[in-house]
Amino acid sequence: MSCLAICFDLRHCQQVYLRFKDCVFDRWVRPYDAELSEILVKKSIGKDRTLADIKYPKLIIPTVRAETFPVKMELMRNYELPLSEEENNELGFICPADVKIWRAIRRSTAAPTYFASAESKYLDGGIASNNPTLELLSEIHFWNSVVEYKGRSRRKVRLGCVLSVGTGVEPVKALDPSTLEIGRSWVSSAMAIKSLGFVIVDQVTLTEGTPVVRSRSWCHSLRVPYFRLNAPLSSDVPMDCKEDSTLCRMMWDCMEFAYENRYQLKDLAQLLKTIGVAKLRAKIHGAVPIERTYRTFTSQSKEDA
Repeated sequence: MSCLAICFDLRHCQQVYLRFKDCVFDRWVRPYDAELSEILVKKSIGKDRTLADIKYPKLIIPTVRAETFPVKMELMRNYELPLSEEENNELGFICPADVKIWRAIRRSTAAPTYFASAESKYLDGGIASNNPTLELLSEIHFWNSVVEYKGRSRRKVRLGCVLSVGTGVEPVKALDPSTLEIGRSWVSSAMAIKSLGFVIVDQVTLTEGTPVVRSRSWCHSLRVPYFRLNAPLSSDVPMDCKEDSTLCRMMWDCMEFAYENRYQLKDLAQLLKTIGVAKLRAKIHGAVPIERTYRTFTSQSKEDA
């Protein structure tokens, strides 16, 4: 999402992942080299750009601050409230100019067992909110309350629709409830603890089910259309997958999902057109040069014409 916000298109984001996956996931044993991933991210988006450089749209990036217990979710934003610096700090709104984009990405992707914690205190935001739609709705409500309190109602955010995009739905597997019961033997106890661990991790990082139901209900209570796009996958794809055949199969699953839901996607496109074009975003995208390969292709096409 950060790459999209800094004007990288979807194809470029895909190219970045396919190019970096073999470099980052370069060993058989986890955790992977976090310093290498930092170098690659800096090379891709720059090491000096801060969240303040992203003028539009408003962006929130969740991470988990794990230097105390219980751990606490923290949102990194590219904006502040229309309040004083002291009030922003008290409410947890860190100055976006103080947070580098690459550092925000590193903090929000420090998945336990995959990468070491960022700055020895930040973990993957998915631990607290793997589907941050509710955080987004809460943030909008809080923003609107503050600007209304300050007498700046014109700055209130009006929701046209909510579009939630997932990373794929894993296939459902059979589970024997008896494997969750701790028995008298150490073997059955070990199996039960292992199974319970899988269940707990699954529920902690839940993206479908309850988070979607709650988000949809909140949107419907506001009379705001809610769209959830999440393609069912034909197989379980691990986070550190780097096999081209598996990734191609996953992309094909997404194409099948898009075709099967083409009418819903047409309705979504029509709704977005009806809501209107974000002129500010279009202006910013027009002012920022797109990736070099795209510019080269465009110039060559014009010369050929």
